[in-house]
Order: sequence, then C-alpha cells, then structure tokens
Amino acid sequence: MIPAIKNKLLVSKIQAGDSDAFAHVYDTNVDAIYRFVFYKVSHKAEAEDITSEVFLKTWMYIKEGNQVQNMKALLFRIARNLVIDYYRANKNKADVGYEDLADVLISDTTNADEQLYQKQIQEFLKKGLKELKDEYRDVLLLRYVEGLSLSEIAQVMDRTNGACRILLHRATASLKKIKKDFN
Repeated sequence: MIPAIKNKLLVSKIQAGDSDAFAHVYDTNVDAIYRFVFYKVSHKAEAEDITSEVFLKTWMYIKEGNQVQNMKALLFRIARNLVIDYYRANKNKADVGYEDLADVLISDTTNADEQLYQKQIQEFLKKGLKELKDEYRDVLLLRYVEGLSLSEIAQVMDRTNGACRILLHRATASLKKIKKDFN
C-alpha cells in the first residue's frame, strides 16, 4: 500500500478510536523513539518516561482531529520537543550519552586489526559528537542512526527540505573538520 494512503487510513482508524491501529504505530516505532530519546537524555528512566509521553501526546493529537502527513516524523518531532522541554526543566542534566551512540554506530568484529580501527573510530565519534552543535547532532542521528529521509527530518526539525540538506552537509563537514583535528 502507498505510504501516504496507509498513513491516512491509520490516522482515520485512530481518530475513530481503534486502539489496535495505535498499538501498531506504537509497536513499529517505540524502539526508534526510545533510542532517539535515550541518546539525548542518557538516563534510562527519563528516556522511558519521555518515550511514553511521546505516544500519549501523539494519541491526543490525533484524537483531537489533527491531520498527520507522516506518522514517523510526527513522533520524532514530539520526541525532540519533549527532550527540549526536559532540558529546560533540568538545566544541570546535560550529560548526553554520546559514548552509547558511538557504541551503536560501531559494529562488533573479531579481527584484531578491525577492532583497533573501530576503537579509533569510536573514540573519534565520542569526541566529535560532543563538539558538534545540537542541531548537527540531531540531523546526523536522525539520518544515519534512525534512517529518516530528508523530508522526514525536515518535518521533525520544522525546516524545509533544502535547509535540512544544508544542515546535514554542514554537520558532515564539521565532523570531517573535527576528524582532521583528531588525527
């Protein structure tokens, strides 16, 4: 089924009170939303709370009769906004889990040379992600870890597709500059 039609059907079922349709949305997206939130707050309990709040807010948004163009983008946008609210309320809790993010980006291997190489990449990512602007980290995380398209990222970050393409380019360029300094 075409994604736009599937999305409209799903939204209309949820608006009609079909909890199974929302359960499908939850089941297919909960891991990605939790991972995104956890990378931002790096505390398991808070990440779980924020993740559950994302789905509660999504349910209420849809039940209010609002139209949803892209369910995944809506979920990530709500998650991103809730993380921002979390940091506004907890200004002294800015210890984001970049080590965990670096661990996810690097695959396990048994080859000793490959392990050394991956360890160097991991150290670079830990250092590099800390030095990037928040919006650069967000766009890299959404694109390369969560696999969102540029149009989905644009919806999440409330920007145009072109602005997100430029942001992704700048984030990648900044990471490359950090890599040069790292070597």
